[in-house]
Amino acid sequence: MVTYNYKWWSILFLLVGSLYLVFSVPSFGYFSSQSQIYSGLSRSTYNKVRTPIILDWQGTYLHTSGIETYFDMALENDPTISEYSLNAYEVFLTYPFKFQKNPRLRPSLYLNMGRQQLAEGFIWEAIDGVIIPYYIGSQMKVLVYGGWIANSADSQDLELKDNIYGSSITLYTLGSQIKLGINRKQHETATVASYLHLGKRFETFYFKPTIWLKSEFDLQENSFDQGLYTLNLQFNSKLGAILGHSIRHPKQLNEKQKYIYYLFADSPVRQSFSEIHWDVFDGFSANARYELIEMTSVVGKELADREHFYLSYNWNQWAVNAGVSYLTSEKGKTWNYFFQVNNQFLKLVQFDLKTDILHVEKSNGIKGMIEVIRLKTNYDINPDWKSMLAFELENNFMSGWDVRAVLYVAHLYY
Repeated sequence: MVTYNYKWWSILFLLVGSLYLVFSVPSFGYFSSQSQIYSGLSRSTYNKVRTPIILDWQGTYLHTSGIETYFDMALENDPTISEYSLNAYEVFLTYPFKFQKNPRLRPSLYLNMGRQQLAEGFIWEAIDGVIIPYYIGSQMKVLVYGGWIANSADSQDLELKDNIYGSSITLYTLGSQIKLGINRKQHETATVASYLHLGKRFETFYFKPTIWLKSEFDLQENSFDQGLYTLNLQFNSKLGAILGHSIRHPKQLNEKQKYIYYLFADSPVRQSFSEIHWDVFDGFSANARYELIEMTSVVGKELADREHFYLSYNWNQWAVNAGVSYLTSEKGKTWNYFFQVNNQFLKLVQFDLKTDILHVEKSNGIKGMIEVIRLKTNYDINPDWKSMLAFELENNFMSGWDVRAVLYVAHLYY
């Protein structure tokens, strides 16, 4: 059985627009295509072997007039129910409007229509609609967008209840980037939010601080419930540090993600972190990171802290990473040790080996070890054909041994 997970007007718009370009204008332009096949092997906890298959096709058609068509579609199977689905991740057409007389200058305004990815504020959604960026010189960008949220779970119905629209303005001035925006998202309930992005590097100050601020204000609840704030310091050419704080609210998650989220917390998660990076000598570096996590669950306020320490060494075609992390909270403790080595031969073959050992001690008395070994090999058959073979072997104290394998083949055409 095959299901089709896309809204029909996205594909219809692409086909009509592409046919118009092909038959109305004689000059062809440029076309590129990339097709990929993924397949694998996994065993469930019920000892059932499953083989998922994914056929992905991406293509770009750029007409000599500057009109561009892009699509990313995949045929996937769900081995648990023996069903195939055709998914359209992105299918859109870009039409440029050029107001300058100088042909060497880029267009000032673009009209993007169809299914496309929208990343504004703390929203990252696939929408069926329009995104219009307008560039005013090199120091200002105005963005207007609107459409229906593309959700594969209900993509075949024609209900238009889940939608989003908004606008933003971005300024590039005095070595800084400032973005102000506002949007309205309708999903179960309506949410109206404004957001601010600010990035600035102070080259003439001590330690050359770089600040990055990203915040969202809920205009209905009058609260800052989403935020990411970081401060980068460069003490010298070898030593640097990062200080940061983040607040994440589950309202931006989809239904499945919210279900998992509320199993562990019923409030926004606050995280404070600090990190030090040290280039000891050429090719060898050390990193240390500390995180403090705060949230509220059914048992009340909970705190967790996590420490990371890892070393990296790069020499010729070799890259070696090793480290340890420790997490402690009211629910228990975990230690994670990892080792990774990567090498590339003759620019054609690349392999990556990683091992993880996780020791778990939960507050309810459950304790044990989890060992994971991952091996991945990439082989470029020629400039048009690429392949990848990966294995994962896991020993879990809860379910025993498990094995997974993935085969990937890609063909590129220009």
